[in-house]
Amino acid sequence: MLDFSTVIFNDLAIHRVGNKHNEEDFYISPSTFTMTEGLNLLMLDYFIKPFMKVEDSYQFAHEVDLSYNELNGICKEIFTDPSSLYINSVKILKHLHEQSAHPHIKTGDVFVAHFTDILFHDKMVQAVGIFKSENKKSFLEVEDKEAGLEIVEKHGIDIKKLDKGVFIFDIEQDQGYRVCTIDSNNYDTEYWMNEFLGIKAIQDEVFHTKEYVNLCQGFAQEVIHEQDNKTEEINFLNKSIKYLEHNEDIDIEQFKEEVLVDENRKKEFDQYKNMYEDQNNVAIPDAFHVSQPVLEKQKKKIKNEIKLDTNIQIKVSVDNPDSTDRFIEKGYDHERDMNFYKIYFNNEL
Repeated sequence: MLDFSTVIFNDLAIHRVGNKHNEEDFYISPSTFTMTEGLNLLMLDYFIKPFMKVEDSYQFAHEVDLSYNELNGICKEIFTDPSSLYINSVKILKHLHEQSAHPHIKTGDVFVAHFTDILFHDKMVQAVGIFKSENKKSFLEVEDKEAGLEIVEKHGIDIKKLDKGVFIFDIEQDQGYRVCTIDSNNYDTEYWMNEFLGIKAIQDEVFHTKEYVNLCQGFAQEVIHEQDNKTEEINFLNKSIKYLEHNEDIDIEQFKEEVLVDENRKKEFDQYKNMYEDQNNVAIPDAFHVSQPVLEKQKKKIKNEIKLDTNIQIKVSVDNPDSTDRFIEKGYDHERDMNFYKIYFNNEL
């Protein structure tokens, strides 16, 4: 989706923003920053690397009208006249400061940059980047003093970890531009995404695939597990993943026929889907294209483990959906007055 191999880093403004709630002000640099070739490469790596595997796409939005989204208008000015980056970076800084009204929001350095020659969905585009560094890392520096060499502790930006960042691409302007964002600090995501950026998720195949896997996980945990047991929960999840892997385009009615089978369970799934959509303010279509890269990532997050109160765990591979049916048997031992699992296998690995 994103290719930065030909990117050109054109301009950069650096400011500092404080926490408005704590009556901290902001600092405006007098001009844009002039970079050396070495710094250019370091900063590019710092800004771009976290976005290499980002798949979620967003766009600017507003509950009344897109024209009321402040960042949308500012980015439009920069795209129209890139030389206005400095003036507009100050507007961005002030807008960010206005939204920094929660006591937990940290003071940080704000970088506003302009890029060209980024390949986005086979189209070469320009982009505005806004990045915030909040957490400083300690490092040691050896300095030459009159008395000899001395170790000095300093604090600076960890260029291997970007705290917050967003790329706004000059594409699909009428819909609110294409936006990709990251936030390493989950405790204040609401302020960054909703209050500062004002963005909403684009409901494409990436979005639908992720939401559908989340839907299946929720149904497995909250319905199947509650009514049956952990093995049935795992069995359903594994079969769901297998269905998504073997079908480029998903049809929910067909999914229910192949995975759920039982009519009562199908009705429960429909009811849960309606509840999930209402609670998460999403609409999962009855048919959509599956994003296999997203599915692979979601698979890794699924923990198919049966945890027992005897400090024993049974882990089931998500790649073998039939293993719970074929090789795990649950029963009850009356003499011990305990449940048990019987596991079949040929050899220990």
